[in-house]
Amino acid sequence: MLRSLLSQLWRGRAPRKAQAAEVAEPVTAAVPRELLEARALRDAGDWSGARAAYMRVLEGNRNDPEALLALANIALLQGEHDTAVTHFERYLQIEPGNLQARNMLGGTYGTLGDLDGVLRCYARVIATNPTFEQVAHVTLLLSAFDPELDAKTRREIHEAWARRHADPLLESQSPRERTAGRLRVGYVSAFLCNHPIADFVAPILRHHDRTQWEVFVYSEVAHEDAVTRDLRGLDLNWRDCAGIDDAEFAARVRADGIDVLVDLAGHNATNRLRAFARRLAPVQITGIGYAGTTGMAAMDYRLADPVADHDADAHYTEQIGRAHV
Repeated sequence: MLRSLLSQLWRGRAPRKAQAAEVAEPVTAAVPRELLEARALRDAGDWSGARAAYMRVLEGNRNDPEALLALANIALLQGEHDTAVTHFERYLQIEPGNLQARNMLGGTYGTLGDLDGVLRCYARVIATNPTFEQVAHVTLLLSAFDPELDAKTRREIHEAWARRHADPLLESQSPRERTAGRLRVGYVSAFLCNHPIADFVAPILRHHDRTQWEVFVYSEVAHEDAVTRDLRGLDLNWRDCAGIDDAEFAARVRADGIDVLVDLAGHNATNRLRAFARRLAPVQITGIGYAGTTGMAAMDYRLADPVADHDADAHYTEQIGRAHV
């Protein structure tokens, strides 16, 4: 099924406009009192109260789309993923064209470890809009788990993504003159928190030779934890970038005069590859957070090791730099 999904993704059909994730709230004086109460509780952040109110809405109309989608989102917030799936499925029977909701359902199936459910959802999204960005990244990530795909084919589908989404963004710029002093290196990640990627990256951030390198971190962490706070306290320049668009992100990196910019996400769902595609630094590197190539013309090197990538140079568009282990 994954091979079929990848084939659809790169077939190049004209995209259709995706619907918004939310259900438009009806502008009418006839809105039921229960629905008005549910919205008020939701807007106040009273999730338990809102949940009860939306359930009362369904008692009067079991197919109310606003109530079903709201209940799915509340279930996700409360960690009840099976319940979220039930509400998403019912909602999508009524509003099958809401691609964002179907994408969220796919992600929920992923949390539950249901790969078939993930692929089923993403196949529907891509059949409607093959350029839907979030699904494209996750589909590339899933390609690593398809035993029918060889390494050459994986590289080709990553390059196909780059030709459509990344390489056209490459900007022609005059080479930036290096300023005197230490080299400036920047690390970009949404996983500088209680996450395995932080376990790998933390020693690098701690042990950079500060006489040779000035270290910058461009954090995409939405919800900081003790690990984030610990890393923030190191001798480095911390930039909070969660939620800003790629244009603003690019402006911040260029203002810092970064010499070497390191991507730690690859095609994970939260990434800045389309910003890297603009060539934000003279040297751009990817690694640690993703097992495959980015496929991008603007990514120069990939961090690897001689155990995991002992003979895989041809499988990547980047030049391989192997660490000694």
